Amino acid sequence: MSTTPPVDPMLDDPLRASELLRAFPPEAQAELWAALELIRLPAGALLFEQGDPGDGMYLVRQGRVGVLMHHDGAEQLIDEHGPGASVGELALITGKPRTARAYTTSDSELLYLSRASFEALAASYPQAFQRFADTLLPRLRRAQVVGALGGLFGQLSREQLGALLEALEWRSLPSATALFQQGDPGDFLAIVVTGRLRVDVRGADGQTRSVAELGRGEFIGELAVLTGEPRSATAVAVRDADVVTLSKRAFDQLLVRHPQVMMRLTQVVIGRLRRTTSAAGPEVAARARTLALVPLSPAVPIAELAAQLAAMLSEAGSTLLLDRQRVALSRIDLAELAEDHPAHTVLREWLSERETEHRFLLYAAEPAPSAWTLRCLRQADLVLLVGLAGGDPQPGPVEAAITRMGLRARQELVLIQPSAPRQPTGTARWLAPRQVAAHHHVRAGDRGDMRRLANLATGRGLGLVLGGGGARGFAHIGVLRALEEANLAVDTVCGVSAGALIAAASAVGMDWRAIDQLARQLLRNWRVPDYTLPVVALLRGGKLTRDLRAIFGETAIEDLWRSFFCLSVNLNRLSVNVHRRGPLWRSVRASSSLPLVFPPLLEGADVLVDGGVINNMPADLMRQQLPGGHVIAVKVSNEQPIGSNYRFGPSLSGWEVLLAPLRRPERRVSAPSFFDVLMRVLEISAVDSGLTNLAFADLVIRPPVERFGTLAFSAYDQIVEAGYRAAQAQLATWQPSDKL
Repeated sequence: MSTTPPVDPMLDDPLRASELLRAFPPEAQAELWAALELIRLPAGALLFEQGDPGDGMYLVRQGRVGVLMHHDGAEQLIDEHGPGASVGELALITGKPRTARAYTTSDSELLYLSRASFEALAASYPQAFQRFADTLLPRLRRAQVVGALGGLFGQLSREQLGALLEALEWRSLPSATALFQQGDPGDFLAIVVTGRLRVDVRGADGQTRSVAELGRGEFIGELAVLTGEPRSATAVAVRDADVVTLSKRAFDQLLVRHPQVMMRLTQVVIGRLRRTTSAAGPEVAARARTLALVPLSPAVPIAELAAQLAAMLSEAGSTLLLDRQRVALSRIDLAELAEDHPAHTVLREWLSERETEHRFLLYAAEPAPSAWTLRCLRQADLVLLVGLAGGDPQPGPVEAAITRMGLRARQELVLIQPSAPRQPTGTARWLAPRQVAAHHHVRAGDRGDMRRLANLATGRGLGLVLGGGGARGFAHIGVLRALEEANLAVDTVCGVSAGALIAAASAVGMDWRAIDQLARQLLRNWRVPDYTLPVVALLRGGKLTRDLRAIFGETAIEDLWRSFFCLSVNLNRLSVNVHRRGPLWRSVRASSSLPLVFPPLLEGADVLVDGGVINNMPADLMRQQLPGGHVIAVKVSNEQPIGSNYRFGPSLSGWEVLLAPLRRPERRVSAPSFFDVLMRVLEISAVDSGLTNLAFADLVIRPPVERFGTLAFSAYDQIVEAGYRAAQAQLATWQPSDKL
């Protein structure tokens, strides 16, 4: 490399086309020229590597410079610049590392401008800086599109890449803007370049459900283009997004010239159809990759909370925390950067690049609807609204701004609790004026609480599903012991019937020893059952009700430290009730109301019984809550034959069965009891749904408790031990991936 003083730019024809020189007024060009250094390089010389600090930029005076981008281990040529072009300017404007590699493709003469000189000129001539930033838009978009195409097609030849870029049309979508509506003609397909889009389907019943969320480098709308049929869904930007569209006509021409595009499209369509037709539940919850922490009052310690949450997220993957201080565009105040500012697009592209480099982006907003806070909201897949538990629960200016924005991103509530280990209270006051998808209780500085928040906010936690089975449900206590000994912290728990009681005790904060003591006390209380005239049920249910109220008091489900839900069956509406709010004891009482054994629970006009009658293994619901996490299901239902040595005819008298022991063996009648038959009938649908739902679990623990009857409470110790041994053996060989 050799350097010499540069020549007069007014006599240097190739540089007259330079966007940098044209941006500066005539009176400033002499000052700019004085800051430039002439560099001569041979072909193949490296200017900078992707990831290097942005210490300067180059103007091409003679020769050519190639720019390449690394993507998923492959390298793609983005562009090749000739005389008059600038290279490396983006790193100067953003103040961030290089996003590509640059090298000379021929012997070249370059003019070098250092960062210090660039910033000094930008400070002296801010309007010139803005004009120059504005000229970068086409190049920024080209680089973004190339990155997205590389994720779809792998490495493309220069001819293939050029054909695609020529046919694609850029389109920006503000948050909540529709790309297309269900029923529209399928006259184009799109590729997501930045942001996220949600796909919603409106059913025949008029209800709309979300079936997918698509991010950078994914096709959208391709099926309608392939089939020629109207759109089968609506696509809406979850947050600010950019897409490139390809018309059907251009698509058809492209298929003729580059048939490998059709092959890749076919793979995408088949994969998406598989996901759509799988039993993934009616609602698709996507993993969040960009999260915004939004304080609801100035008293919220947002900086401390953001640092702690970023640390927890970093245990799962590279995490970048962004706040007003951590993000800067040279000398521009990013917090007040307007949408129409020339550097706005530069910022959006830089943020998009950071998203590709990190597994998580965490935005720390401000307690007011400032420009920075609004940007955080527009960039987020998930908005975490953070309030102080003892503060004012009424929505404030930030939430009013969210409403005006029509924000589509998922919203959840985080309540900062006092450090003292007492049960949260008053959560219902916070939930009443809001429609949030979930809520979390955390104590600032508590690593367990922060890890649980990180897990649940990103759908990567550990969920435990405890099925029903009467006395066999005590096996769940042994499973909890094995989980604690394996240091596997459960983030969310659900249960049905007996499983609902054990799950609720765990959600309150009891460890396995405390639950064991509780169960033993309950058995002592139930030694003398509260039998009643079996018109409605065998037992009055008074002891069960009193015990549940004594255990849980008036604690509400929404006040639990650990997320919890349980199921009951609504006999009036012929539906399953999922209990996520309200008095905990009542929900457990409803879920435990085994028909014929305990009377139903009356909730208003609804008659509620044991949820296991229809869904005894709600792993499907847990999977919806944790789309990318781990689900452990514990199955304690009985699938063994009801019996094989029965002897009875097409008609049967109860007296015959009762007096059978008094008859000779060859004349004795043997038949299942009234209770056995009814219990078995109730288990049929539960077993069927349980077997289906087990497919949603990553690990299924099956304690060997089939030999114990539904009311075999006297075998408590054996049942608990069976659960412990089975879980211990299976957890010893289980290797959960991607575990936080």
